[in-house]
Amino acid sequence: MPKDLADTLRAAIKTSGKSARTLAGETGIPQSTISRFLSGTDMKLSNASVLAKHLGLELKNPRNAR
Repeated sequence: MPKDLADTLRAAIKTSGKSARTLAGETGIPQSTISRFLSGTDMKLSNASVLAKHLGLELKNPRNAR
């Protein structure tokens, strides 16, 4: 996952004020996956997409953004 995407998603999670446990319950992504991501580990793009959408963000493919 690109660093800027990961940083943006981590910031959105922190801004939401929601815990990894809460986000896990709301998204179906394991709490351990979210916690590891917040600690700096990468995550699958499919999980990042689910989290981004849940937090009101939209992922765009830079190749298609013209």
